[in-house]
Amino acid sequence: QELAKGIPNTVASDKSRLLFVKLARFGDLRSEKNCLRNNENVLTVNGCEGDYDEGKISFENAIKRAKKAKLKALLYTTSSYTKKAPAWRIICPASRDYPPSERDKWVRRINGLYGGNLCGASFTLSQSYYYGGVEGRPKPRAVVVGGDYIDQRGDLVAVGKKVSSSRGASLDDPFSAHGRQYTVVGFRARLKLIGDGPNQDGYHMPVRDAI
Repeated sequence: QELAKGIPNTVASDKSRLLFVKLARFGDLRSEKNCLRNNENVLTVNGCEGDYDEGKISFENAIKRAKKAKLKALLYTTSSYTKKAPAWRIICPASRDYPPSERDKWVRRINGLYGGNLCGASFTLSQSYYYGGVEGRPKPRAVVVGGDYIDQRGDLVAVGKKVSSSRGASLDDPFSAHGRQYTVVGFRARLKLIGDGPNQDGYHMPVRDAI
């Protein structure tokens, strides 16, 4: 709640002068570039972050999906956000600290919620994100959604990074059988794709994948 209130009021002359947010604890191991924010230096994680900048899913739609999933989250627009090209981030806390290896499956869950459209950098363990606005650009928005912690939502469909495809899936049917564009993880996740409803993949393809 405090971060959500602070984001709209955080303004800098340049993006590089903004603050970072990261749901992790780092140690003292520096990278070759003398940076503490590196994968080997992550000690624990207590949530994950997702970054979206493809310009198709509106901020309002992103909020709606998180509410429908009843997922505890903070969503905020980035400094480059516009209505025509929405760019936003979602931060989902966990109920406690975990080993760094747990983060990947949480990001997959969020990615599934948004049709597999999160930026690939969202899967980078140490990736941190700026928050706040830049002078001369629209004031950022931030919204808190109530619900369950991300570590408690093993029921969500887990989707990995985008992979090459002969035909891209549409936003309305992100799991289109015409050239699957995403990596779906887990037997139960595949079973959830069976059917003719929204974000489902018919019957033949998901049953074949599950087998």
